[in-house]
Formats: sequence, structure tokens, C-alpha cells
Amino acid sequence: MILTMPARFGWKMPVLLVVLMMLPWYGMARPDGAPLSACRSLTPSHSGIGVQGSNPPYDVTATKIGDKIRVTISSPVGEEFEGFVLQARSSRDKRKLVEGKFTARNGVSKTIDCLKGKENTLTQVNTNPKSKIVTEWMPANGVNEDVIFRATVAKTYALFWTEIDSSSTRVKAESNYQQGVSKERKQSQKMDSSTMYQDCFSSQGCFGYPSDCIPSEDCQVLLGYSLSNGGILFRLKGVLNSPDSYVAMALSWDQRMGDDAVMECVEEGNYAILRQSWNEGKRNNRTREVPRDIYTSEISDGQITCEWNSDPIIRTHKGTFNLDNTTYYLLLAKGPMSNGKISYHSGKIFTQSPVNFSAFEGLEGGKAHDAVKIHGTFMVTAWVGFVSVAILLARHFKSAWETKTMCGVKIWFALHRGLMIAALTFVVIAFIVIFVHLDGWNYENKNPHAILGCIATAFGLFQPIMAAFRPAPDNPKRPIFNWLHWIVGNSAQLIAVVAIFFARSLQASGLKESFYWVMAIFVIVYLIFHFLFQLHSWTSDKKKNNEIKMNEMTHVRGATNNIQGNSQEKNSSANMFRVLLLGVFVIFVAVILLALYALIGVA
Repeated sequence: MILTMPARFGWKMPVLLVVLMMLPWYGMARPDGAPLSACRSLTPSHSGIGVQGSNPPYDVTATKIGDKIRVTISSPVGEEFEGFVLQARSSRDKRKLVEGKFTARNGVSKTIDCLKGKENTLTQVNTNPKSKIVTEWMPANGVNEDVIFRATVAKTYALFWTEIDSSSTRVKAESNYQQGVSKERKQSQKMDSSTMYQDCFSSQGCFGYPSDCIPSEDCQVLLGYSLSNGGILFRLKGVLNSPDSYVAMALSWDQRMGDDAVMECVEEGNYAILRQSWNEGKRNNRTREVPRDIYTSEISDGQITCEWNSDPIIRTHKGTFNLDNTTYYLLLAKGPMSNGKISYHSGKIFTQSPVNFSAFEGLEGGKAHDAVKIHGTFMVTAWVGFVSVAILLARHFKSAWETKTMCGVKIWFALHRGLMIAALTFVVIAFIVIFVHLDGWNYENKNPHAILGCIATAFGLFQPIMAAFRPAPDNPKRPIFNWLHWIVGNSAQLIAVVAIFFARSLQASGLKESFYWVMAIFVIVYLIFHFLFQLHSWTSDKKKNNEIKMNEMTHVRGATNNIQGNSQEKNSSANMFRVLLLGVFVIFVAVILLALYALIGVA
């Protein structure tokens, strides 16, 4: 039987069939990867579809691993993607393609040759959903510059983001680490630091930064130690993120910086040297270079390594460290140099317990200090617990319990004042605890958590002072006070919540990523409850106005009394609903606080 098209469709039917055949491809990225035409701009040529203008839900990260750079495309919020294209570009001129080769993975990615290069661009081989792409990039010979990795990521055919850049990574030829030394001397001093990971837990103890980096062999700082000729052989290796940088280890009697014997493996110019120094409080001083004949050092491919043999008894101007019969905490740090001295670290870690240097073991990074945990617990209790409930009471309960009082004032005001006093007490205690623990202010930490916390605390202290001078209810200036009180109070809570979010980024906090999500749930639900209370207030006011109009239209006394009685019953019912809603919110806040306490406790 022959199928024929109805005459009324005419030429439209073939066009419709073509469109229907194209639809399955419209929802996905290019199935065979990026074409050569995208080599310069890395922009897909999806007809009629433009680049997304919003912030991309994807990140590109780069970590130096020996001679190679490990590059990862992933989503911090768990978004999958179908397509991508990745290149190495110059940090100074992001239009310039830096030559090097990517490593492809069968069934996931492939390399293409762009702009006369070889295997210098990576893209997908299919449109299967991907949660992460991991590849390695080997720079070509002679590359000597700062490199970023630029990606275009397509969630679907019609949804993609371009110019997603990694942070800058320095790629340079191997440098001579000691000036004025013969080539033969340098070759004899060059260490095979690639075996450090393999030696961990077998012939040497190991400790690395960040925590749990040793199994994956991607430590930013790695320390190995073993017994050698009656002493301790230390091998310290780290990744340099900028010129004139350092990595360091310290022996300490506790998990805090202060009164520590420090060994610094530092870059000065184009060579590496080993120095000994001492921490006094938060300051590092009394620096001296270790004699060149008792250590070896190397800078190669953005990594610095120092190796030295230490006597078991280390004497300093403040005391003696005996590694034979005493255990000490180990601290690792890395960061920039400033005027020839090590500056405040960009990363650090300490051991959970003192180290026995005669035992070979992998050491776990230290958890957050108890003072930090107390600070965090008190702050979330104040701002997430007390303040949020107190603000809800002041905003939505002024008309509740009109005929009842507590401590000589309205119930809502008594509760609001009590909660705010409790919150301020907790904030002050938390503020004092952290300042005592840190021995004052740290001016070099770029995380805004401390600044935001100080601002929120200042606003919180200003509130009761302002309330003590509030005008009487019938004073013409009372509305001005009300607005100022509202603005300062809400600003304090907003700034404090933002500061709590930034606390997750502080290494000293030890907080897991789940802390973000618990705080995000609190913020969202808190706003929802404000909306529910406001919606209930609007509907109640509307009903009340309608009843007043009905009352004015009624001239019969009995009817008036009935309406007034019904109005009182409805007001009582409205109050009960608000109280019930408040009870639900208090239970929710209690659950959130318990979750935050648990996350802070295990940090």
C-alpha cells in the first residue's frame, strides 16, 4: 500500500518532517565535540543561540603535579554537562594559545589540533551527561609564562557558558637554584623528589597539606621524615603559586603559632635556600640561612624541595627540642615572601596529636581549635537562633496578646528584648574568645569574615544604646527611631549571616561544604516564614476592615454586639495561628542549630 500526503499539507509536510527529525539534536551539545572553527573563540556556532550572560555553574581548576598540570572541569553545585572545549591560554594575553598536549580519556574526551599545534585542545566525544572532566596538560618545550585554562561548557545544545577560566599557574623552564656552583655540583644535588609519595608509610613518616592529600598525591606541601645516621632526615616539598614564595615546617609545643622552631624552604630570585627561624607570637624573626653543605635544594617546574639531616637535639634561643624522647606538634605552611622574609601564610595545617619522629606514620591534619569551635557555636546560636526569632516577634507580633503583659511590658517586647540581650551576650563572648585565641587582629588574611564579623558586632552593640534613648511613643521623632532601629538591626543580622558563610572558606574553621547548604536552607526558610507572617497580616487586616464597614452600616445594638463578639473571636483565632506558626519556626531553628553544632563539632 502506498501512503500519500493529504493535499491540504502540500509542501509543508516535508519541512515539518525535517524539523521533527532535527528536534532530538536541538536539546544536546555537538555529539562529536568542538569543530576546528571554534579554536580561536571557543564559542559554539549554535544557530540563533547566544552565550549565557549569568555566572556559570561550572569551575575550572588547575593543580601542578610534577612536570604536568592537572586540570578539572566540575560544578560546585552538582550541575552535569554534555559538552565542553578546553585550552591553555596566556594569563597576560588570554587570546594567545599556549602550546602543550592534553591527555584524552577513551569514551569521554579527545584532543584536536588547533592553530598549527598538536593535541592542544580537549573536547568531548559524546553528549552523555558528565559531572567532572579530569585531564593532564604537558607544556611544550620552552614554555615560560603564567598560564590559565579556559573552557566553554555546554549544559545542553541551547545552554552554554564561555570564558570559564582557572586561576593562573606558572610554567617555566627549570631554574638553577644555586648561583656560582658548577653544573656538575648542581646535578649531584638534584633530588629525586618524585619518590616521596612512594616512600610514605614504608621508609618515612609523612604529613601533607591540605588534609588527606597524600593518597591522591596532590599535596601543596609535603613533609617526609625518617631516621638517618643518628639524626632525622627531613624532606620538605611544596608547590609555588607565585614568584618569591616559601614552604615551611615548624616544631611546636601546641597547635598554635608561637614559640616554634621553623625551617623555611624559600625561593629567592631563581634559587632555593634553607633557612632556620623562630616564631614569637604571630611574628617570624631571627632568621638565619643553614650552611649550604648540610642541605640540598631544588626548584623545578614550579615546585620547591629542600632536604636536610637534623640533629635529634635542636637548640634555639628560646629553648631546646629533643626529638629522641619528646613528641611535638608539626605545622606546615606556605605563602609569599615580603622583603626577604616569609609573610603570613596562604595555607597551613597542624597535626592532631604530637609526633613521634622515630615512628613512620601518616599524620592526619589537625582539627579546628576548641576556641574556634566555641566562637562558631556562640555566633550561630546568637545570629541564627536568638536574633532571627527576636526579629520575627518585633515584626509580626506587635498586635498579638494586646491585653496581656510580661515584666510590666507587652509580651512581644519582653520576649524580643530578652532574646536580643541573650544574643548580644553570646556575640560578645564569641568575640572575646576568638580575639584571645588569635592574639589580636590579623591584618594579612584576605577573607572578609573577620571584618564583617566586627561590623555586625558593632551594629549589635549600637542597638541597645540606641534603644536606651528612644523617644516616647507619642514623640514626633519616634518614627525616625523606629526606622533606624529596624535598619541597624536587620543590617547587623544580614552582615553576620554573610560572615558565617565566609567562615566556611577559612581553613582554621575546618568546616565541610555541607555547612554552606545548611546555612542556605536556613536563609531560604527564614525568608519564607517572613512572607507567611506578612501574608497572614495582610489577609487579617483586610477582614478587619470589612468588619468595621459592616459595623458602621449596622444600627441595631444587638447586631453590633454580635459583630464585635465575632471580631474578638476572629482576632483570637488569628493570634493562635501566628503563635502556631512561630512554634513551627522555633522548632525549625532548633533543628538547624543542631545541624550546625554537629558540623562545627566534627570540624
